[in-house]
Amino acid sequence: MSDYDLYYWSVPFRGQFVRAVLAYAGKTWIERGDAAISKLMVGSVKDMPVPFMGPRILVDKKAGFAIAEMPAIVLYLRTAARTATPPGLARICRSR
Repeated sequence: MSDYDLYYWSVPFRGQFVRAVLAYAGKTWIERGDAAISKLMVGSVKDMPVPFMGPRILVDKKAGFAIAEMPAIVLYLRTAARTATPPGLARICRSR
């Protein structure tokens, strides 16, 4: 079983930052295609993993948690997966 479900449109380069973090952390995921995204979008909000306007959704199966939007997803993965900070990133992201 995979660690995550990833919902991104199948447009080139969409979702690459999220995929890079998942791969770096050694996590597994299933890419949910356009048909799955379309089904969610025409359905009720209560049936969505998390309410969203456009697909940028990551579902953490183990935690039973879903999050939308790429920056929030990457920050969540850094915390959830306890990935190492690439050199220099800590300086850039450090709170002031």
